[in-house]
Amino acid sequence: MKNEKFYKPLLYTLGVTVTIVIVLYYNDNRKHINKEGLTDMGGNTIYLETPIEPNGYIDQMVDDSKDVEASAQNLLTTHSSTLSSTEQTNLSNIVTNQQNIQTGLTTIKTDYNTVLTSLQNEVNSLVTIRTDALEEKKDQYNTLVNERQNKRRIVKNNKYYENRYSALSSILFRLTLIILLFTGLIWLNNRGYLGESIPSILFPVLLAVSLFYILKLYVDVQSRNATDYDKYDFYFNPNDPKSEGFSVLRDISGEFNRIKKFNKDYDNKNGKYSKIAPYVTPPSK
Repeated sequence: MKNEKFYKPLLYTLGVTVTIVIVLYYNDNRKHINKEGLTDMGGNTIYLETPIEPNGYIDQMVDDSKDVEASAQNLLTTHSSTLSSTEQTNLSNIVTNQQNIQTGLTTIKTDYNTVLTSLQNEVNSLVTIRTDALEEKKDQYNTLVNERQNKRRIVKNNKYYENRYSALSSILFRLTLIILLFTGLIWLNNRGYLGESIPSILFPVLLAVSLFYILKLYVDVQSRNATDYDKYDFYFNPNDPKSEGFSVLRDISGEFNRIKKFNKDYDNKNGKYSKIAPYVTPPSK
């Protein structure tokens, strides 16, 4: 039992430690390594296994080659007296080969960088072409929308003037009928068919009614909206009513409340009821 109490916390601690180490190692392996790459048409970076990144595997190979070259050159310089001609030739070939390898790796890195730059330029060109095409289609769409709105506006204006001219023509037609009516009544009156008393009453009444009717029709036409003939223009803002020329109901209500309070206080002080007239704001001139 004593050993169990001693080893159980130790085992728990060891298990937690191992778990933490495994998690840290897993997360460390999943770290993203930034590498040079291309940019796709969506603006995202395509990471490639590229040899041109700083301290990449080409640079590491060049460094290794330089180390081999330096070692061979050191052997030639330091131990030249003890080396045979064949060994010296082999070491010289090693130095030359390593220099050629370094030159080749540098050329590969330069060519790769050139190809990658060309690919990026191609992608940029494709993105530009796509953007220009989208802008062109957008401009065409906006043009079509504007043309449609303009055509609808023209049709609406034509409909407005059609209704307005129709209403004015109707007024002129009714005015013509009224003139013909008066002409017929005058002709009948000249022939003596209307008697002596009827024309003195009939003509003024018909004239007043006709003028009122024609004026009503004309005012109706003039009250129409300038863009939609089916609507009327009422120049009244309910949010900002003009209070000039009359008292607002709210002011009158407040005035009567003031009078009521004054009469109550006056009655309590003097033992009698006093009536005073409310003050109404006079209209501004």
